[in-house]
Amino acid sequence: ARAAARLADELEASPRVTKVRRGVEEEAERALFETYFPRRYHFWSLAPERELPEETSDAALTEQARALKDALAGPEGPFVRGLAPRDPLQRFRALLGELDRRRPPELEVVDGQLFSKDGHAILFLELADSPFDGARQRELLDHLEAAVAALPPIGGAAVTLEASGVNRFAVASEEVVRRDLGRISTFSLGGLLLLFAVLFGRPTRLAFFFAPLLAGMLVATSVSLIVFGEIHALSLAFGSAILGVAIDYPVHLSTHHDLGAPGSSPGATLRQLRPSLLLAGATTSAGLLGIGVAGFPGLREMAVFAGAGIVGALGATFLLAGTLSPGGSASRAQRALAARLARWVALGSARRGGARWALVGIVVVAVAGLSSLRWQDDLGALDLPRPELLAEDERVQARVGEAGAGRFLIAQGPDLEAALRRHEQALESLARLRERGSIGGYASVEPLLRSVSLQERNRAVLAAQDHVSARTLDALAALGFVRSGFDPFATELEALLAGEPGAAAPLVWSELRGGPLEPLVAPFLVESLGDRGAAVVTRLQDVTDPAAVRAAFAEVEGVHYFDRRG
Repeated sequence: ARAAARLADELEASPRVTKVRRGVEEEAERALFETYFPRRYHFWSLAPERELPEETSDAALTEQARALKDALAGPEGPFVRGLAPRDPLQRFRALLGELDRRRPPELEVVDGQLFSKDGHAILFLELADSPFDGARQRELLDHLEAAVAALPPIGGAAVTLEASGVNRFAVASEEVVRRDLGRISTFSLGGLLLLFAVLFGRPTRLAFFFAPLLAGMLVATSVSLIVFGEIHALSLAFGSAILGVAIDYPVHLSTHHDLGAPGSSPGATLRQLRPSLLLAGATTSAGLLGIGVAGFPGLREMAVFAGAGIVGALGATFLLAGTLSPGGSASRAQRALAARLARWVALGSARRGGARWALVGIVVVAVAGLSSLRWQDDLGALDLPRPELLAEDERVQARVGEAGAGRFLIAQGPDLEAALRRHEQALESLARLRERGSIGGYASVEPLLRSVSLQERNRAVLAAQDHVSARTLDALAALGFVRSGFDPFATELEALLAGEPGAAAPLVWSELRGGPLEPLVAPFLVESLGDRGAAVVTRLQDVTDPAAVRAAFAEVEGVHYFDRRG
């Protein structure tokens, strides 16, 4: 706990971190009381029309009075005694109990510090920057590593830290991409330069080969930024590799021109080869179009990047063709290689039987390869960070109750109020799925934020019950309580039910935003989805029957089951 407190202080000083949460703050406890105690009746029930009449019957109120008497004699007596004059029905205590039941069982609080069950102190960081901002996240991770190294030993042992976060994978992936790009670029460029030096031997010709590639990269980058606003590292890596095929266009044109008739013009060669060059560009673009129509945004971005680059490179080849010297200037190496290839083509034409058998052999090899083909529809398999990083991430996720995460129920609506109403309608089905064992549980925003309409329904149904405050006082008096001791309860309840000025109004998200309770609520809300309104996200735990979950909400408007891997 001491080490965690010191590390938290160090990280809060970092410009890359906006907040460090290490436990339950006194400010949050006070805000919880001030926010929810006046609204304890608004949060009474998810089905007030069905439950409130029964729970405010004379028999139920007598049971509530007996429960209060038992609670006063129990270990929580001092806490209950302080609230009883205003809350003899113990609605606030019931709300706290519901929040406690929703707390991840893997976590516990000791002296204000969160701990995992196996004794690790837990810190939650809120980042100041996007987790995909490689430079700033690398700065944060370096700071974190240095801060841990500076912690003094505890009990004679060095403090160790394990962490989980998208930023760590983003930084690791960026390092892999940069390293691969550097290695591949170095070897491929070196090989090309050596080959071109042997075959063409003219520095000006190298400029003609690589200028279309440069033009293609510029066009690809510009179009991607216009369409998407940014370029993902994977789109840049894979798109650049695909775009490398564009060097074939100037090589094809240059080789034919050099081997052509002496003194022939570049324009004449271009007119002769334009159909084949256009066919080459069109077939490549068609293949990229097939990738682009896939449902994955990353693949679409990669296809647009490479497709735009192919068009740019082909256009640059046509524009730069006029810079070639007159035809017939092939080097000795070019002519020798061309003659050798021509003999092979002639040999294949003369011995068609052998060519057919060669084709049969190619088909046999292809079929043999297809027999071992295995479909992989998990995009997570494309992400190959360091195995030790992935194992560490899974350990940390398990300690905070997020192991196997990635399955959600998403309730959408034109605004947050509508999304909350649909979320509340789905909770009954979630409860049934949990009872049947289709899911192990779920974490939702429901104990802390409900739709205004549901809160108003609780108040309206409670107001429709006859003399709730008077009958509650009668039940308390029958068990020996002093009736006048609960006057604050009767006064507050009657003011609420009558809608008097100053009575608690329904809780809305704007009252929590920016306060100490925001971190408890914000992870479940998506306030802006553009023209698709807002959404409320419920995290599902231990989904054992995804088909049952999907079927339960297949016909429910605005409610969707989302499986990240699926």
